[in-house]
Order: sequence, then structure tokens, then C-alpha cells
Amino acid sequence: MPVLKRKEFQPEPWPPNLKPDDQVFYLPVTNEVFTTHEAFFQRQITLNSMVWSCARTGKSGLTYEEALESEKNAQEALETFPDYFGRPILYLVERLSLRGRLDDLVNDIYYFVKDRYFVGEEVIYTSGQRRKSARVLNVSFKGEDFTDALDSERTADSPKKPAACTKRGELHMGSAESYVYTVQIIDEGGAEEDAGVRENVTFSELSRTRTVSSRSKLKLFLKNSCQPNSERLTVKKTLLDEYGLEALSWNDVFGGPVAIFPHTPLMARGPPKGTPRMPRKVDGEVTASTPVEKVDKTKEAGEVGINDSLTDSSLTKKPRGRPKGSTNSQKRIASGEEATKTPKGTSKQSKKSEKLRKEIEKQQEELQSTFQQARRVGLESISRWEQEDRLLSADDISELKQAIRNAREQTKEAGEVGINDSLTDSSLTKKPRGRPKGSTNSQKRIASGEEATKTPKGTSKQSKKSEKLRKEIEKQQEELQSTFQQARRVGLESISRWEQEDRLLSADDISELKQAIRNAREQERERAREAKQREREALVEWKKPRDDVACDDLKELPILGSLHLPDWISEEEFGELLNVYQFFQTFSDILPIKEVRNTSRVTFSDVVKAVRSNDPRSAVFVELMHVLLMAKTERGNEEDGDEVDLNNKEELPMDTNTDLDSKVYGERIRRATRFHENVRLTHGVSPRHLPIDWMTISEVLRLSLLSSGYFTGTGTHRFRLFSRGAVHFFEDEGFVFAHSNPDVMETLEKKSVFDLKPSERLALLKVLIQQLSSYNKFRVLADERITALVDLKRELRTLRNWDMSQEKEAREALLVREYEAEQIEEHGEAVRADLPERPKPSRDSILLSNYLRMAREGLASRRDDKSAQVKQILLAGVAYTELDEGTVEEARSLQKELVKAKEDELISQIYDLHSNCGYYLGRDRAFRSYWVLDSLPLLLVENATCIDEMGLCFEATPLDKVDDQTKAGVVDEDKLRVKLLGCTNNDECPVHAIHRRPRWQYIDSNETLDKLILACNPRGFREQDLAENLNYFRNQLRGLLDRSSKKIYTGELWRELMLTCGDPSTICDDFDWSKEMVEMVLDFEEKVEHGGIGHLALDDANVTRQEWRGSLKENHSVAKFISGWLRFVEKEFTWK
Repeated sequence: MPVLKRKEFQPEPWPPNLKPDDQVFYLPVTNEVFTTHEAFFQRQITLNSMVWSCARTGKSGLTYEEALESEKNAQEALETFPDYFGRPILYLVERLSLRGRLDDLVNDIYYFVKDRYFVGEEVIYTSGQRRKSARVLNVSFKGEDFTDALDSERTADSPKKPAACTKRGELHMGSAESYVYTVQIIDEGGAEEDAGVRENVTFSELSRTRTVSSRSKLKLFLKNSCQPNSERLTVKKTLLDEYGLEALSWNDVFGGPVAIFPHTPLMARGPPKGTPRMPRKVDGEVTASTPVEKVDKTKEAGEVGINDSLTDSSLTKKPRGRPKGSTNSQKRIASGEEATKTPKGTSKQSKKSEKLRKEIEKQQEELQSTFQQARRVGLESISRWEQEDRLLSADDISELKQAIRNAREQTKEAGEVGINDSLTDSSLTKKPRGRPKGSTNSQKRIASGEEATKTPKGTSKQSKKSEKLRKEIEKQQEELQSTFQQARRVGLESISRWEQEDRLLSADDISELKQAIRNAREQERERAREAKQREREALVEWKKPRDDVACDDLKELPILGSLHLPDWISEEEFGELLNVYQFFQTFSDILPIKEVRNTSRVTFSDVVKAVRSNDPRSAVFVELMHVLLMAKTERGNEEDGDEVDLNNKEELPMDTNTDLDSKVYGERIRRATRFHENVRLTHGVSPRHLPIDWMTISEVLRLSLLSSGYFTGTGTHRFRLFSRGAVHFFEDEGFVFAHSNPDVMETLEKKSVFDLKPSERLALLKVLIQQLSSYNKFRVLADERITALVDLKRELRTLRNWDMSQEKEAREALLVREYEAEQIEEHGEAVRADLPERPKPSRDSILLSNYLRMAREGLASRRDDKSAQVKQILLAGVAYTELDEGTVEEARSLQKELVKAKEDELISQIYDLHSNCGYYLGRDRAFRSYWVLDSLPLLLVENATCIDEMGLCFEATPLDKVDDQTKAGVVDEDKLRVKLLGCTNNDECPVHAIHRRPRWQYIDSNETLDKLILACNPRGFREQDLAENLNYFRNQLRGLLDRSSKKIYTGELWRELMLTCGDPSTICDDFDWSKEMVEMVLDFEEKVEHGGIGHLALDDANVTRQEWRGSLKENHSVAKFISGWLRFVEKEFTWK
């Protein structure tokens, strides 16, 4: 209810004895009835006066209805205050805060929760461009311990200032940067994600709702949750039990060193409660009705004197505003001194004495309750502590408390002996009436052999006292039965010292019992908290990333299809062919494929035929070699040039530290340089410019390999150093191959390249590919693609962050519009003037609003004119604060669509750049590599074949959390590990041992892809990255698998991979070189004859040209027709 004059308003009850026909005045606001108009009018005036206060917020200057509305709003705000945030705040207030003013307490809590988050609090976790709900699991302190510096500061100030005091307004704790958090990601349904634990999260990555932690909301919550006691603000008793604050510890709420709150208690008004007031003397007489004994004691205490150091100052300043019964007045009365003003020239010694006097007075006031306990237990000679001559040390106070405890124990023992003696002295006791037969007294009397008889009238006073004491003990024990039950429930041992009937328990005994119960309960809670903490730590440890086969919750991976290779191609050779094929796909933009083959495409079957076919008439090998050699010629002209003249010292480098001076390769490089010079002088061109066809390819390859690594001089040294990766001449792949494969070089010299083995022809292709990869143009293209990938990923990340900021701005603008609509609906249009002024719409905002309005009205033709402009506005950023409520939602929905389309476009570009290089997705637990070959199309899986790639067994895969469905039907644990592709730690390990799985497998459908993503363990090092990449390109991989499934169904994919075709090397093995040479000579003669270049000179006129050609074609000889001269363009040559 509202507050009036600091009292809660209570409506007047209805007048009694009202009749149905009485005229009354009814006030509906307060539900009151008045019989007189004057009282009704007076109450109406009071209700409409601005003299009311809100009981919840303390806001004053309100009318009654305004106060009611304020209380209603405050109650609604309190109901929405989350428990996970309120509970730790109340813990700080109850256990750590020492504030007497509400504003000071609010400031302390506000600065504490600013940029700091409690254990169990639900927060917003920001990772990159994503915002997720999370719960704080743990808080760790990484900074320096601030308590050390504080202790040293206190130690330095200890002679002058008590250690318990801190400066007003100082909150001692670590900075926000010193704390890191462990959080659990929570999905939209409120469930915890299995892979959602994030560690070492900083405060900048976390946030909470501002309306919860605002200063006004905290003040409202604390005002209604706290109450003042004699010293400070504490939590209300009901909230202590409701939140279980007594069972909480600092680590349950936060972490690190315990924060130290400032100490500004309530200002004491007079002496504390329970402190006896000393009698006042006026002219030597006692003014209060105080026992003479106390006055005498006061006199005796005053005779000792206050302090020897005080005797030097004869004049002291009279304190102002102190109550009549204050301590200073008592001391002045006891000591007989008169309070006068201190002159200005008082010495420093007097000031020190006055300061010491105040400290002694304060300490004695604080110890008054302890002195009362000492008097209660009959402790003698307490004057050694209750004095004002010196400041008691900590040891003195401890000695006093120990003396009180000893005296209390002696009193208990004496009480027990007295009760037993009094019971044994009385032989006859009065039989109690109305007590059950099995009562405790009856049992004791039966056990002791006594008979219950009536007590005669002449019983002594001692017997009556014993009977009265017995009844008091029984009553006390009955009242404590519930406490004893609590003690048994918490497992408290040895409660017989309280549950007995020999003596009457004192208040200290009962307090000790309750304290023991609280301690036992606290220990039980502490054990539960420790168990919970161990479980939490075990969960955090369990969720840490580790090796995939060390995870104990593996799921079964889907069964993959196997690539059944034909017998004529090995698994190793298939991988090498894929590398050659991918090189042509990756660098197709700068390779002269179309100039040579009249098509820009090289298929995998072309590569297989080029390597396997022995038919010289097969143009595939020659074409691919021609492409590579032509590209090498173009690069060599730009980056190599001709060789140096080894005989010309001016062309040789002055520096001796060159490849020519190498002790191992120097002579070989010189021979390659001379060989390149001889070829150039013999043929007129360098080896890379020689014509290439199926007849010359063998010789061109031989010359190119032998001349590889020739020295080009100092002019290209710097270029090779900085633009070609500092490659040396002796590191040229052709240079290395020529000297390490002499058999191949001999075959190329004496036979043909088609006489080589397929593996040797494949090696020649790889040599040329490696040579091209070292040239700057190929390296620059690869670097440009990597840079483009980084830029695209950065652009995608920026787009997502920008979209999040737009979402936040739209949400805030929508909340503002909703608030404005509520205020206008509630208070009318007049309140619009009090609302914050809306920003003036810009030109883009007006255009966007008109566009959306036309969209609602269906004006499609007019919309199309502005679509491009509106799209540009939406992607540039919308000022949502300038739009209306309905327009905000429509604009944001349209913006989301454009952003989604932009994201898909960027991801598609990233995927295209990756697929050009044969994208490597990652590895699973069994070290199987996943490759994307978009040009085939195929999602290929490669099993590891080398022990170095897989490593050795460490320990068997644990199976603690494998689901029951996977375990069903499997009895042996090793068989289950094999099923899960886990480590068995034996020779049959499916992960680390040489297994029988085919090296090449593939994913055949989207269902298999989905199963693979679900089966990947988020805690495994390898499968975590694999699942992330699979999810990143999930849409693109689905399209690839759709195309792959169609080709697999029709068999086209297997034909492209040459898996269903015969070995090309067996197609042609009867090539006749003599016949081929005759055909070439005949073709040459025909071109010379028909071109008018020359003709055959035959001596015999009867021999015709046709006869000559027929003899050459059939007999492979025309020697019989040549006996003279051959005329060739008016010149004669003698046939020899």
C-alpha cells in the first residue's frame, strides 16, 4: 500500500451498524465508506494531494493513484528479475557488503556486476558474427592477487587505522580483464549443446540485458530485498531461506580472491542496545535511580584514571551533541573532571592523547556485550580488561573470551552436581499428575529403585526447588524435541550432552546445539557442493578437445562405397594420375590447352590414356606433353633466357658463392650449360623451341632433360631468389631426373618414349609439372587465389557482423516504437510531446518507406523502377530509428533476404576457389582424408597407407558413453571398437595398423553425408575440423553429390575414371616403324612434286614416277633408279 507520513496507509473499516437505507459516501479508490461528507471530502483531498510515497520504490510527491500505479509497475519489474542474477547479488549483500545507506550499496553492487558475470548466470555469448545464449559454468581469476597489495597497505597503516576499515567508496577486487569464464552454449529450446562448452572466454565476449543490471533496477531490487539492522543493510529473513543463501559460498557465486567491500555502517544514535547507562552526577549526586553498587563500581573505576598520558592536558574540549548518558559524560563524572574548551595552543602530545582516548572508548563500547557475558558467568577481576588506561590487543581479547568459556564450563559442572545432590537428598517426592506411564521421570524412578509417593506438607524448601527444576528440565526437553530430530537428521553425533534430564540447559548450550546443527548442515551442503563441483569440473574436462580415438562417446561412421580399381592400375598410380589431372584443372587458365588440343578441357581418361597407351599414333600423350613443353617455353623465354658463355669471363659472376662453384653439382651444371649451347648452335634454336610431334617428342624430351639446370648468369639470379622461391639450378626437377634415371635417358636416345613403361611416362609428366610449378607466373596465380580466399572470408565475416548490428538496431527501434504506441494508447496523443523526438527521415529512408508502401499496395510496376536503388540502400545500411513500426519489420525481412543471397554468393565463390585446387576437407578418426573433386564430380575418401601418417597405438578407445543402440548385438569390446573405428591397442587395430580397407572410397549420397556429419565427434581434433568444413560447404556438397549420384547411376562416372575400360597399353602393340618412314618419304615427295619445288631425276626415260613410288612402297628401296644427278631448283647434287 502507498505510504503517508512514513506509515503504510490502511483504509478505514466500514462503520458498524449500517442500515440499508442509510446515506453514505463511498470512495471506490480505497473501498471506504463515510457517513459524513466532511470526512469523505477530507479523504478525497488527501488522496489527490501529492503527499504520498511508493512503498516499493520510495518515490515521493505522488498522489494516491500514482503511488498505486508505481507500486504495480515496481512489482511487475520485481517479478521479472531473474533468480540466477538476484541470488548472487543477495549473497554479496548478506556476506560481503558493509553498507548502511542504500545508495552506497547500490553503487557497490552496480560496479561489481559491471563487466563481471556470476556462476549460473544466463548470458549472451558472442563468437565472431554469431550471438548465442549461454550459461556461466565457472569463473577463473588470471590476474595478480589484489589482496596482497591491500594487506601490505593495511599493515603499513595498522598503527593508526584498524585493519577492518576500508576507505569510504572503495571496492577492492580484480579488474574485468582479470577474469575468464567457462560457458555452456544453450540452444533455442533451452537444452545444453553437447559441444557447447567454451573456455577462457573474456568479459568482452559476454553480455547481459541492460535492463536487468541498470542502476535503477538494482536499486528497486535491493530496496525490496534488504532491511537495516543495527549496523548495516542485510537480506530479509524470508529471502535468506528462499534463496538458500546460508548454503552458498564465494565459489558458488564467483571466483578468484574474495572481493572486499567498503565499510560505512549506520551512524549509531546513543549507546548500543543492552549497554547499561552509567549514572549521571550533578554536583556529586546521582541523578538516576541506579543501584548504589553500580555507582560505587563506577567510582572505583574512575579512581584509576583514564590514562597517564592525559594528565599533561588540564583542559579538554567539551563534546557537542552527545547524549546525556554518553560514555564521555560517564568518564567525566567518574574522574571528576570538568569539560572545558581546549585552547588553540594545545601541544601535539595532547592531540595524540585525545585520539588514543577515542580509540579506547570505541573499543570499550564494542566489548560491552563481552563484559556482560563475563559478569553473567561470574567471572571475577574483569577490571584488567574493562578499563580505559590502554588499548587492548588481540591477545588480550582472546584471553578474555577464553576465561569466559572456562567459567561457563565450571558453571555447567556445578549445576549438574547441584541437581543430582538435590534429587538424592529428598527421599519423598510428589507424584506428578496427568503424565503418561512411560514418561521419562517414571523410568528414572523405576531405574533408581524409588517409589512415587505423595509429598507431605512439611517438605523442605530444597525438595520443592528440586521438583520445580525437574519440571523445567522436562518442559525444556520437550520443547527441544524438534531440534533433536533435526540434529539426528543431519547426522550429528553425541547429542546426549543436550538430550538429557540431569540439568537445565542454558541459552549458551542451546545456542551451541543449534550452531552444531548448522555446522553439520553446512558440512553436508559443502560435501554436496564439492561433489557438484567435481562433477562440473569433470564435465568441463570431458568436453575438452582430444584425439578422436580417445573420445568415449564415439558414434558409428557410415559405410562408404569403395572404388574397385582394375588390375592394370594400382592404388598408388591412381593417386598420381589424380594429381596430374588436378594440375591441368587448376592451371587451365594459363596453360595453352586450347591452342594445342582445340579444347580447353582435359579429362581424367585423357591422362590415363596418355600414361598407359604405347601407340605412337595416339595423340593424347603428345598433346599433353606439347601443352606442358609449350608452357615451359613461354616461361623460359621470360624468366630464364639463354645460357652464359663459360669462356667469357665478363658473363661469369664475380661472386664465388654461386651454383657453378658447387663442389657437388658445379661440374654437372657446366656440362648442362655446354650441352644447351651445342644444341642451340646445332639446331639454331634452344631445346625448348624445337618442333614437337609424335616423331620428335622423344628427342625433344631428351634434349630438354639434359639441358635442364643450365646456368643463365647473374642477370636472373635476383629474380630466381625473390620470385621463384630461391630455387637453385641443381634443384631443377629435369636436372635431378636426368642424372637419377640413366635407363630412361638411354631409351629416349636409342628408342622412343612409347617404349617406356607407363610409370616412366607418368614420371616424365610429373617432372614437367614440377618444373612449371617453380616458375613465377604459376606461383603468383596460386598466391592470388590464396589472397582472394582470405579476402572473401573476411568479407563474409564482415557481412555477418554488419547483419548482426542491423538486427540489433532494428530490434531496438522496434522496442522504441512499441513503447511509444503503448504510451499513446494509455495516455492519449497529448503524451507524444513528452516522448523523445524521432530523427528526421533521410532521403533513403523516405524512398525505402515509399517502396515498401507500394509493395503493400501491389504497385509492382512502380516498384521495379526502384528495386535496384532500394537494394543498394538495404545493403548499405538502414537507419531503422527513422522508420515506423510496421516499416521496420518489412525492411528488416527484405534486408535478411538480400544478406542471405549475398552470403550464398560469397560461399559459392570460396567453394569455387577451393575446388580448383582439389579441396582438402579434413580427416576422420581413422586418418581417412576427404577430397572434393568438383570437376569429376566426386567426394573422394583416401585411407592412410603409411604408419607415419597414423602413428602408433597408445591406449584402447574408452567405451563409457557409447549409446546402447550401438552396443546392441556386440559382446566383445574389441569388436565394438572395430565397429566404431576406434583403437584396440593390438595388432588388429583398425586405426593404427595396416588394414585391409581399400585405399580409395567415396561418398555416394546426401544421406551418407548427413550421417557422416552427425557421427563426427565434436571433441576430436580431426573430426571437429572435418565437420566444420562439411557444414560450411554443405549446400555446395549437396549439389556435387546430386551430380555424382546421377553419373554413378548411369555408369558415366566409372567410364570417366577408366574403371570399366580395358588397359590402353594392350590396344596396339604391332607398330611398324619402317612402313611409317616410307609413308613419310612418299608424303614428302608428293609435296615437293606438286608444290613445284623439285622433281625426281631418273636416267631411264622408261621409268616413271609411279614406278619409283611403287618400288619404295613395296620393296622399301629405290636405289636401282638413282644412278646420276638429282636436279633440285636449277641446282645439281651428286648422288653418293
